[in-house]
Amino acid sequence: MTRRDLLAHTARNLALWPAFSHEGKLTMLIDPLEQQPEASLPTYRCPKVEAFRPDGNLLKNVWRHAPAVRLVSATGKPQRLQPTRLRACWSEARLYVAFDCADRELHCTYTHRDDPLYDEDVVEVFLGLSSDLRHYIELEFNAKETIFDALITNSDKTGKRIVGDKGWNCNGLECRAKLHTRTQGGSEALMAWSVEAAIPFAGLGVSAPSVGDRWRANFYRIEYSAPTEYSAWSPTLAVPANYHVPDRFGWLEFSGKA
Repeated sequence: MTRRDLLAHTARNLALWPAFSHEGKLTMLIDPLEQQPEASLPTYRCPKVEAFRPDGNLLKNVWRHAPAVRLVSATGKPQRLQPTRLRACWSEARLYVAFDCADRELHCTYTHRDDPLYDEDVVEVFLGLSSDLRHYIELEFNAKETIFDALITNSDKTGKRIVGDKGWNCNGLECRAKLHTRTQGGSEALMAWSVEAAIPFAGLGVSAPSVGDRWRANFYRIEYSAPTEYSAWSPTLAVPANYHVPDRFGWLEFSGKA
């Protein structure tokens, strides 16, 4: 392959996607379409911040202190993905999570709590609050600010024998979403959507963590394109894609103030 062929091949395998700088200006980032995730478990160091209420604006100064990470192919196999950036931080009372999702076409109709959000475009937070990973919490959010929350029992930790308690609610859970568009051909064209969630520790049934504490966690996105895209912070490596593999949850480390 000549250098020219190599450059052309690389260009075909890159995707431009929108992001927003902290000055509010639209920028373009380049993200590889084919990603090979690490087999080891990742750690996200979550900085402590002053408490705030979510409003969907990810340009707030508070998010400058939270490192942005990219979601990758959930299966560990190369897949074309519309890029997703994840950030997290925490205060004395809440864990905050933000997703920034490039998107060409949004599939989002559910508006009632505990609707099956996983059947449409969605972002998800799984939290393992104890060493027994047969039991964990599943939280989902869509672009209409709809919430799904459930206690999960996954007896064999493979996702084959899941029992979800949708009657449980994380009291005080909030999310706010924004659509990011641009004018194209006289109409508004979607470029991305973002979600900002505030998860109260009391609603999870636990005390606030201390600096240095670590939880098991994973973060996901489902994008119903053709084909459907499954992305994860810590790839579960299951084929077909399966998010209910808690042994593949990464580590969420509660750090001090940035």
